[in-house]
Amino acid sequence: MATIEGNLSENAFTCSICLEEFRKPRSLPCGHSFCHECLCEYLKKFEGKSEMPCPLCRNATHTETPITLDSIVQWVEKFPLFDVLPGNKTSKSEFSLPTKQSCQACAIEQKSVEANLYCLDCWEHLCNTCAETHTKFKLNRNHKISMSEKAPSSKVVELLLEIGRCPNHENETAEYICKDQNQPCCGKCAITSHRKCEEVLTIFDVAKENNTLADRIANYTQKLEEKMMLTLDLSHRVKEEPSRIESCSERIEKQLTEIKVQLDEAFERLRNKVIGEVMSIKSKLLDQAKGNLQDVCVKLEDIRRKQAELEDVLSHGNEVHKYLYMLKQPPVDDVKLGWRTPYTEYQTVYKPVAKRGYMQIPTPIRILQYVELGITFKENTSVSSIIEQIDNLLIVEQDRRAHTI
Repeated sequence: MATIEGNLSENAFTCSICLEEFRKPRSLPCGHSFCHECLCEYLKKFEGKSEMPCPLCRNATHTETPITLDSIVQWVEKFPLFDVLPGNKTSKSEFSLPTKQSCQACAIEQKSVEANLYCLDCWEHLCNTCAETHTKFKLNRNHKISMSEKAPSSKVVELLLEIGRCPNHENETAEYICKDQNQPCCGKCAITSHRKCEEVLTIFDVAKENNTLADRIANYTQKLEEKMMLTLDLSHRVKEEPSRIESCSERIEKQLTEIKVQLDEAFERLRNKVIGEVMSIKSKLLDQAKGNLQDVCVKLEDIRRKQAELEDVLSHGNEVHKYLYMLKQPPVDDVKLGWRTPYTEYQTVYKPVAKRGYMQIPTPIRILQYVELGITFKENTSVSSIIEQIDNLLIVEQDRRAHTI
C-alpha cells in the first residue's frame, strides 16, 4: 500500500477526456474511468452504432441496441460509479486511495476480481488466473506481465495509444510503415492507400532493425536537456525582471527629482541675474521718460501759444498786421523743422535710450533661446554639466551685450 501511495500521481484523480478532477466518475468494463458528462458527450460520436471504444485502450463495449441521443444518459448510467470520492468530497486532499484494482478481463463478465498483475503490451490489469490464460495464447506469449504497481498512469497509456494510432483511422492501430512516403498506417491503409507503394513493412521489423534509433533518442534527449537548461536560465531571468524594472523605475524617478531641483536652482540664478539688471536701469529709464514727457509738454504749450497768437491776428488784425506777422515767421522749412522739434527730440533722444535699455535687459525668453540653441542634451549628459553650460552661456551673452552697447 505504501508503494502505491508513493507512486500515485494526480492523474489517478483526473479524467482523461476533460483533464480535470473527476466529477461523478463512471468505470467502463476495461477499468478506465471518466466523468459522467464526459462519457455522455463522447457517446454522441457513436450515434447509431452498437459499440463504443474506450477513449484510452480502445477496448469496445457492446450495447444491446444502437446508441441514440435520447438513450445516451440511460446508457451511461449503467456503468458503475468509480468510488474514488468518499462521501461525495471533491477536494484532492480528501481522495481515498484505491486499495484494489479490478481485473479488466473479469469485468467484461461483470465479475469483480482483484488484479495484482498488469500486461505492459495490452495495458490491462489482470488477476492471476486471467494472466496465466492470457500468456497461453500464441499471440500473447511474448507479452510482458508485471506487478500492478508498475502499471503506467492513464495519461501515459493515452499518450502511447495516441502515438500508435493510424493517422487516417482513429480506431485502428498503426502496424505498418510505408517507406516510400515514410508514413505509418494501419492494415486498411496498407491495402488501399499504399497498395501501389513499393515498400510497406511492419513497424515492429523496422524498429527492430533500426541501428540509429538509440543514437537518435540519445541525441534528442540531450537536445531536450540543453533546451531545459536554457529555459530554466531564461525563467530565472524573467522572474528577476519585475524587480529590475522596479529598481530602474525608482532610479529614474530619483534622477528626475535631482534634475528638477538643480534646474530650479539654475532658473533662480538666471531670474536673479535678469531682475538685477532690470532693476539697475529701471530708475534711469523712468527719469529719462519723465524728462522727455516734460519736454513734450513744453513744446506742446508753445504750439498752442502760436496757434492762439495766429488766431488773434487773423481775427482782429488788418491786412498790414497779417502781412507783418507772417513776415516775422521763419521760412516754411524752418517752421516745419521747428514745429517737429518735440517729435525729433523724442526720436533722437528717447528711442535710442529705450533701445539701449532693451539691449541691456536679458529677457528670460531671449536667454532661454540662447540656452536652448547652445545645449545638446545627450543620453549620458549629467545635470551638473547642463547647469555649467547654462552658466557659461549667460557669461557669453553678457559679454556679447556689453560689446553691442
